[in-house]
Amino acid sequence: SGHNRDRNRIDSPSHKRTQSHDPSKPLHHTK
Repeated sequence: SGHNRDRNRIDSPSHKRTQSHDPSKPLHHTK
């Protein structure tokens, strides 16, 4: 479970960065 928590934390900022980089891509659909 520890690994999953770490992955979620890294995915959180990663998703935000993608939105700013590629606003044309469906971020909501990716999740």
